[in-house]
Amino acid sequence: MSSSSNTKKMPPGVRFEFVICLCLILAILFIYYQTKNFDFVLLDDDVYILNNPHVSRGLNSENVAWAFSSSHGGFWIPLTWLSYMVDSQLHGLNAGYYHVTNLILHILNTLLLFAVFRLMTGNLWQSGFIAALFAVHPVHVESVAWVSERKDLLFALFWILTMWSYHRYVCKPSFRRYGIVLLFFVAGLMSKPMIITLPFVLLLLDYWPLERLRSAVGHPAGAARPSRTAAVIVLEKVPLILMSFGASVLTFALQKAHGAVSAIDSAPMVQRILQVPVTYVNYMIKMVWPRDLTAVYPYSPNIPVWQIAGSCLLLGLFSVLAIKQLKKHPYLAVGWLWFLGTLVPVIGLVKIGSHAMADRYTYMTFVGLYIMIAWGIPDLLRPFRQKKFALVSASAALIVILMLIAGNQTRHWVNSVQLFSHAINVNPDNFLAHRNIGLALSYRGDLDRAIGHFKQALRINPASARCYNDIGTVFMVKGRYAESIGYFEKALYYQPDYSKAHNNLGMVLMVQEKYGQAAIHFEAALKSNPGFKLAQHNLQKANTALARN
Repeated sequence: MSSSSNTKKMPPGVRFEFVICLCLILAILFIYYQTKNFDFVLLDDDVYILNNPHVSRGLNSENVAWAFSSSHGGFWIPLTWLSYMVDSQLHGLNAGYYHVTNLILHILNTLLLFAVFRLMTGNLWQSGFIAALFAVHPVHVESVAWVSERKDLLFALFWILTMWSYHRYVCKPSFRRYGIVLLFFVAGLMSKPMIITLPFVLLLLDYWPLERLRSAVGHPAGAARPSRTAAVIVLEKVPLILMSFGASVLTFALQKAHGAVSAIDSAPMVQRILQVPVTYVNYMIKMVWPRDLTAVYPYSPNIPVWQIAGSCLLLGLFSVLAIKQLKKHPYLAVGWLWFLGTLVPVIGLVKIGSHAMADRYTYMTFVGLYIMIAWGIPDLLRPFRQKKFALVSASAALIVILMLIAGNQTRHWVNSVQLFSHAINVNPDNFLAHRNIGLALSYRGDLDRAIGHFKQALRINPASARCYNDIGTVFMVKGRYAESIGYFEKALYYQPDYSKAHNNLGMVLMVQEKYGQAAIHFEAALKSNPGFKLAQHNLQKANTALARN
């Protein structure tokens, strides 16, 4: 008898899990393998990596200390900085390797998400379907194909690991296992503060699928769990909630200090509240119909009343449905509240930046909607005899279609010009897209086209000091100094303390041998930005020239 006949056969469930994991990996590679040839883009990649000496110099004690003490970019994200430093240490500033790291993290997140839902629910196919949607949905391209969204991938990794460790704690509570939950949660906070909503999600999981909260409040439970009162279950989350609150306060303070938080009068609170339901529905539309995805969605203060009313009605209908089905189909309420709750920090009540919404905010948020689909559609089709064939066929077709759309969407991230050209195609009046493609073209030396896009940006936002400075810089490079002076002065008219415009104007005046006037502008640049080394150097040159004359 051969030795192979004595070998135990792999259980069918394990075989299926292996096949599902292999298919998930292949699907992700089909979409994102192309990113190994992509560049960095002028959308935070320059701030986070290219122009950040702490990252570009790689791992050393000084840079590690900086990672844990820095608020660079308006966030405290030491683990994200460390991941960039590891890439830099190994590969320098070769963008392809940074993209490969993102790709690996997305694969890891997908497999872990599948494993965690498989553990919590015991359902193989629904868990695989959630992981498949997470892996291939086009709206997640931004989180994977954009190097600066490494923080998205890392916080999601620790989010899922926190869920996994929480499941272990629920199965067999102990201080050690609870400590592991806290450890992964803290790591998530150190990657991206959007993980602050996770304690709320853990409470939802306590209701379904973990069945703890359902038992505690008297609803029938489908599985035996260690019995605990609702109060104890809530109290377990207090340390996590306190850490979330602290991270929220810190993030708001850092973003405000970096000028990313808009003033209240720039978007009144009533207007922000009215836009919330519309934004929620826009995200839902992107999930169902992922077209016109772009890196920048401009903020529009004027939303028709019918859109606000229709959005409120739709959200209300979904909420009523979820509540009515709470006992019979608890996954509907859990998925719906997951979606609504995890978007709260970025839904626009606190206005950060100039964008109305962002694809990256859906990376973990859409898991709630995926839950509703993965369990809701099979229950809806339960009476039909050909249910299994219909589900398998429709699921396979959907995943393939999403893969093709996502692959095409990923190609837009190959470089800055392609990325922002696509954004302009989606919305020709996209101020940030015009300005950023102008910067990309100017770096390439295509100065005339750059000026054209800067002027388009100014047509959309005539009060942009940065854009006036950008055009002035291009004219300065072209040697058209009189025109550049006019643009720098216009930049300072709209933002008198703009250090770069002061420095640039001083440099043009130096060329014209107006050393006294140049020194005044260099001093003004240093007054608003004392650490501006180029302005310090230029001031020394101006003073030396004045002394000679």
